[in-house]
Amino acid sequence: MYRCPDHLLRNIYLKTFGKKCYRYEKSESYWTTAKSMCTGEGGGLIQIRNQATQDWVMTMLNDLHWNTNGVWIGAHDRDTEMDWRWVTGEKITWNYWASGQPNCDLFCVEDCGNLRRDDGGRWHDKLCNTIEYSYICQYGK
Repeated sequence: MYRCPDHLLRNIYLKTFGKKCYRYEKSESYWTTAKSMCTGEGGGLIQIRNQATQDWVMTMLNDLHWNTNGVWIGAHDRDTEMDWRWVTGEKITWNYWASGQPNCDLFCVEDCGNLRRDDGGRWHDKLCNTIEYSYICQYGK
């Protein structure tokens, strides 16, 4: 089991799954702020690369009784429109997009990934700096 970095506060929002550590941040921020917060702690926004991780994230959100609908994830197409990548720069190969997502609404400026609890955990593209959501940081390679 992966051990979380020592500098992270031990509480119910710090979890391990597989070989990674995750910190659930209930306070809400813009995507760019959330990304900076995670990076500043030596991590990054969560990268959900398979169904097992997706299911685990949803279970944890339910177990923590989060009443927030949206959660920022590390998916974005800020560099090239409709070329979705993780914050690491790697191309997204597995996804859980909702029907019709990602789309090119609002002049193609919805560039950041958001997991929607009210849509069964499906991903949606959202404006990065208009609405604040909770987020999940990931630590470990």
